[in-house]
Amino acid sequence: MITGFVTFFTIFAVVGAMLYGRRLIKTEKVDAVFGNPERAQGGIHWVIVGSSFLLLVWLYYSWDIAKSFFPKSANELCQVGKVNESLLSLKYLFPIDERQLKSTSIIETESENLNKITIEIEKSGIKNHDKSKLLKFVSQTKNTIPLLTNEQLLDNGTREQIKIVNEKIINLTEDFKKSDYPNESAEQEITQEKDAFNDAREKVDIMYPKAFELAKLVVGRAYPQEDVATCKSLKAKYGSPLDVVAKDKCFYFSYAKDQLEDDEDERDRNVSEHFDFGLFGSCGNSEYSDETGKQFAYAYKREELKAKECNPDILAQQNGKDDNPHKTKHIDANNKALGYSNYSSYHSEDDNNVGMTREFDSQFYLDIIGTSHCRSRTIACTREEFLVFKMFKQAKSNVITCHQKWIDSIEKQKQAMKTGLKAYRYLSEGVELMKELGVEIDEAELVRCNSTGLTIYNPVNLASMIKGMKNTTITREQKIALRKEYEAKQSVN
Repeated sequence: MITGFVTFFTIFAVVGAMLYGRRLIKTEKVDAVFGNPERAQGGIHWVIVGSSFLLLVWLYYSWDIAKSFFPKSANELCQVGKVNESLLSLKYLFPIDERQLKSTSIIETESENLNKITIEIEKSGIKNHDKSKLLKFVSQTKNTIPLLTNEQLLDNGTREQIKIVNEKIINLTEDFKKSDYPNESAEQEITQEKDAFNDAREKVDIMYPKAFELAKLVVGRAYPQEDVATCKSLKAKYGSPLDVVAKDKCFYFSYAKDQLEDDEDERDRNVSEHFDFGLFGSCGNSEYSDETGKQFAYAYKREELKAKECNPDILAQQNGKDDNPHKTKHIDANNKALGYSNYSSYHSEDDNNVGMTREFDSQFYLDIIGTSHCRSRTIACTREEFLVFKMFKQAKSNVITCHQKWIDSIEKQKQAMKTGLKAYRYLSEGVELMKELGVEIDEAELVRCNSTGLTIYNPVNLASMIKGMKNTTITREQKIALRKEYEAKQSVN
């Protein structure tokens, strides 16, 4: 917005200064000689024209104007740049920017070098006997080079392995087209983080009916059904002035402490907290839906959102980052898929959605007397009842925490994999990495080359690093077993 304002201001400054200069020139002496002190005075408007022009040129070539007026387009161009960067590892194996394979280029280069050596030998002053031996050796070398790439000389086993690798590449090409790749493979893997997330959701399923049944009991004590029925009958008799009965799914529950701490006074005796049974209900102390409500809803309804081709992990992936168009786009898509609106709680029926939020929330409405907001009608309960409600809210918060840890482990694996693969130049390195990660691939007949990658990203180290990003909670016995396995491998090596 600031850049756009500066751009418009600069354009107006250029136009205004030029118009002012043209008007001013009419009042000057046109026959004044060069160097007249009177004409040397002023001229600030031309300075403005020159400075503004340079500023516009800088804004244009720095993309600041594009980012200001077309933020989405500028972001898409940046993504295109990232795609080109991600192809660096492939450029070593396939002629993406070149006319031929790198191996073919090397063969041509070496053939030219051998031709130069042949010419040097022929021009040299060595004995003819020695010269013929050298020329024969160079000729044999030249004849050997094509044999290395002759398909007819390949072993049948090698051909079969190449065929298998080719099929894997074809399958990967199809997987790359999927919007959820490579998340899907990592999501399907059973890890401690994933198990913890699933367990957290199961505990919420247990706590929801338990806490709501208790809420019905507590709310029923505060607003007896006979009183609710009386209010409804009075409304039916006298109309809207006596419309004091409403349904709600969130409540302020409170209990009084038996004893106060030394640093507490009488104002601290009553402990109250807001509890929301809605799908997007806050998991904090706020009585309004907030980020925690969205985090829980997306995680709890994750499979439903995935089925609608939404990204339920967007808040976990963007944790700690500022709002941006990518994040906003997926949040809006998730909210629409769940039938939720920030302003009216639910999308209208015209949205042609199943209304999952409306359907979910409808299970947890209770009759209350009074139409004011939650805090003004705090409902008393016992300390034991209050603790049950706290356990319910904690169960919802635990879903958010476990989901965040699981997605963090997946994102770390993806980033490590991406960084490591960029350092690889040879197929053998990728094959070794797959082997270390447990991916079935037989490279026995493939020609292996020496790695030129960084040590930290050699296949064994990288695989160990990726494996260490998941299943972080291990027992003492598991640690001992892993240590013994490591020592055994070291002794073999």
